[in-house]
Amino acid sequence: AAVAGTPALTLYGATDTALIGTYGKHQQHLVSDFNCAPCYKRKCPLPASRNGEPVCMTEMTPEMVWHGLQPLLAAQ
Repeated sequence: AAVAGTPALTLYGATDTALIGTYGKHQQHLVSDFNCAPCYKRKCPLPASRNGEPVCMTEMTPEMVWHGLQPLLAAQ
């Protein structure tokens, strides 16, 4: 999306925008502020995790994503 100039909102939990972030025009990041993020792990070791799914992503609500998309939609 970044290379094509397509507006995108990328969600980050266990990963770091400085390492694998999207950059370019109309690129937005929603970054987890969970206390262990970014941990860089492929499977979440926390007890609250189900089947290794990252707990840090559960704090990102649909409302947060929608709020992050608003500037991108306006740019269209």
